Amino acid sequence: MGSSRTSVTGLLLAVVFLSGCIEILYDDPLPELEVKTIVKGYNGFRSEDSVEMVIGNQDEFEEIWGKAFKSHHPFPQPPQMDFERQTLILLMLDMKYNGGYEITDLEAVRGSNHISVSYREEHPGKYCGVPEIFTKPFHLFTVSEKGWPVRFNKMETVYRDCKN
Repeated sequence: MGSSRTSVTGLLLAVVFLSGCIEILYDDPLPELEVKTIVKGYNGFRSEDSVEMVIGNQDEFEEIWGKAFKSHHPFPQPPQMDFERQTLILLMLDMKYNGGYEITDLEAVRGSNHISVSYREEHPGKYCGVPEIFTKPFHLFTVSEKGWPVRFNKMETVYRDCKN
């Protein structure tokens, strides 16, 4: 009887110890990656839908750059990107029927087998004065890591307070 009680007690202690170790693993914060803005704007290329995409090479980047800046005079030349060391990402909101919208709270963290990109869509509040013009807010940026799948997480929308 004493031997089985000792075995059960040992087993329970092992379970408690291991569950504590597992919790310690999950309590560690994920490492935040450096996010560097290439360009933000309000006239992304025309598409009704929002866009969350990883741009894989310079040719693809130049094509998207050309769409985003085709109406700019003079046309800005796209920068050369280092696709060997960083991940280039484009976020673009759906078509908005007035100004005052933005992509905010941008963050990238390294998960165990992916990069997680979180962002928020900010809307103008009820008392905000905004231009009456079609807009397509976008944010083109790099993340300081390469070679991992990217998962996007659009967080809860926030409304800017313009009462004052």
